[in-house]
Amino acid sequence: MDAPIFPACFPQHTNVTAVEIDCDRVFVVEDASATTAQICADADTPFAWQAGSFDAVGVVDGENVLRLTCRTNDDVGAHYLVNLFVPSRSLRRITFVSSGTLVVYPRTLVDSMAASISITNTDAGTIFIQDQALHMHDLALEATGTGSIQWDVASTVVMDAIGLRTTSAGNVTLLSRQVLTAATLSATTTTSGNIAATSANLTVASHVATSLSGSGTITYTGHGACGNHSITQMGPGNAYTSAMQCANTSVLATSTGDVYVASSHALDVTQLGAGTVFLVSSKEKGQAPLQVSGTVSTVVDELTTTTPPLLVAIPPHVLQGSPHHATSSRHRHRNPPVEYTIQGSITSLLIDCDRTFVRAQDNDMTTTKIIATPDAKAPANVESMLLHSVEVVDGDTLLTVWCQHTPYVENLYVVDIVVPAQSIQYVAFRGRQHLVLYPHTLHTSSPRSTNVSLAITNEDRGNIFIQDSAVDAVHSLALRANGAGSIQWNVPRTVVADTIELRAGDAGSVILFATSQLSTEALTASTHGHGVVFVQSTNLTVATSMHTDIAGTGGIAYTTHGTCGDHIINQMGRGHVYASAITCAKTSVLAASSGDVFVATANALDVNQMGSGTVFVQQSTPPPHVSGAFQMDNRLTMPNLALAQLPPHDDVVDDSLEHGADPLDIDVAWRQHAMVGLALAMLGLFLVCRHGWRRWNQQRPRWHQLLPNAPTSPTNDLYDPRTGTINYVETPLVHAMNPRNATTIPRDTTYGSSVMTS
Repeated sequence: MDAPIFPACFPQHTNVTAVEIDCDRVFVVEDASATTAQICADADTPFAWQAGSFDAVGVVDGENVLRLTCRTNDDVGAHYLVNLFVPSRSLRRITFVSSGTLVVYPRTLVDSMAASISITNTDAGTIFIQDQALHMHDLALEATGTGSIQWDVASTVVMDAIGLRTTSAGNVTLLSRQVLTAATLSATTTTSGNIAATSANLTVASHVATSLSGSGTITYTGHGACGNHSITQMGPGNAYTSAMQCANTSVLATSTGDVYVASSHALDVTQLGAGTVFLVSSKEKGQAPLQVSGTVSTVVDELTTTTPPLLVAIPPHVLQGSPHHATSSRHRHRNPPVEYTIQGSITSLLIDCDRTFVRAQDNDMTTTKIIATPDAKAPANVESMLLHSVEVVDGDTLLTVWCQHTPYVENLYVVDIVVPAQSIQYVAFRGRQHLVLYPHTLHTSSPRSTNVSLAITNEDRGNIFIQDSAVDAVHSLALRANGAGSIQWNVPRTVVADTIELRAGDAGSVILFATSQLSTEALTASTHGHGVVFVQSTNLTVATSMHTDIAGTGGIAYTTHGTCGDHIINQMGRGHVYASAITCAKTSVLAASSGDVFVATANALDVNQMGSGTVFVQQSTPPPHVSGAFQMDNRLTMPNLALAQLPPHDDVVDDSLEHGADPLDIDVAWRQHAMVGLALAMLGLFLVCRHGWRRWNQQRPRWHQLLPNAPTSPTNDLYDPRTGTINYVETPLVHAMNPRNATTIPRDTTYGSSVMTS
């Protein structure tokens, strides 16, 4: 039986606009019908109210300030849960002086361009602010103790200034997923605390000031722009600011910390310390600034991407701390699903939920539905844990779905998005586990498909699974893994009218399975960092040109039989190119690093050998027209990769809930089995690709011995969905080819001007 709860309420006779809180567990809640504030608190002992002070109201700087104080001592031993009910949009200033948690729910802070909001944390606790949209004149978030502030408002619009400051070990996180705008922005760290600001659209019209004088870091992530940016780096902490491209940027670097910047017009660097200033460039950011002064190192985006700040889970709205309230898990009820309906046609999806399944309507409905199913461990206020928005971007209707992250969010929610059949053209995924696109969700076959471009992008470490029977005659297809996650395209018949683009950066993987047919006018595959691209089809046809580019340790493999026109290979990293299964009319290779290149070509081969790697021509006779250094090999060398199973579509519930297990045992089992087994299973595809390619790179074939009967390695299933285990392939597959009259050409000579030896 649950222990009794002793409630008490303390009404206020005046409205308050500011609060100073010294209680360990406080929730600020909107009371839409109220005109004054009211405090209602729960405690686990009737003697609690001898130790509390809840009704001290004073006037400070013209504002009515309510001071909340909860005290415990050995004689009372009380534990509190304090609900502060306030009128809608009434609070301007909050000061937290406790080591516990303060949760500020939506529609409690002011929403007016004439008002300013100030949030201060002076102790070791954590402040959570949640809302969908807020407008204000100024915004100040300051952590002066070891505690943190987490601002999680989808749209934050500030007329004048945003000030982010930490003066101790506390962190300040400003997350506005949709919009974050201000006239000026200042971010200051003085010791070990960190500051992070992230938004898909971060715009500062005038000036950004970034100042570091301790070991803490300042990070801007997402996409942004500003007028002028001044960076003062006077400590060992790093400044990651390249997500915000400003017109003019000045950097004063006097310590060991590094600075990452992006600037469109001018960059002025004064380097007085041991750190490095990196100018980050990319196709998206355009050309380097017109004016650069000082010492600068230039890098590309994929090599300097920093991990976005992780959100801390909002504490549950229950009384905690007393051993009397350790309620058994079997008594907790599952929360009902939450459903949203969006009218009209949706063509694009931006998903930031960890377990998401997209399926097509069973009828001709034109609406889109979002169904979030939480399990027993999920917080009760599901509505505040899942947000969505609809907007028109470049003529396409974009649906954004965002889920509040928790330490074990992988097993708390299942999100279903039900869309009209064959309606989706663009998908971006920012989750940490998996996204499944079921058949008939993508716009794949209709009279106007030839005008449709499909693009699937993975921005984080989760996995995307695309499953369908056919994609017929779309104009273009792009699969991009920009983070550490993977994309698995499993569509037996894939026909693209113009271009297929496969891109893997960081440690991401792009795997394309087309067991029946894969055809396109042109195909481009590129990797950066540890990225991997893998293409497998029984019949691949590229009418005109293929481009294969490697710029890191990852590899690209075409384990298929097919043909192409021209194949251009740029090998500028340690990764290998396995392309000998495809016979192209003409092949050009730029080999500028230590990776090997395996090719087959019918008419002409042009090799520009500038590195230590080897170009292997894996066919029985050389092509008629050759130039450059290469070696002949009559075997087909390629890695092997098995198709990963789709994640199961079920509501993940701890089995121990049905068997009356002790809550402590449940928590241990959750950590050990759910986090290890399920996480490994869902991330198995990515791990296989990354570690498998590393294993192959370590065993880079420097010479291929010609064996009378070359063995064929067994095909291993890399991922076992029943156990979540991974079986690594030890060596590349080697297939015998006939006839066996292979010829070896020395690396330092050009075929046609040297004597061949058998």
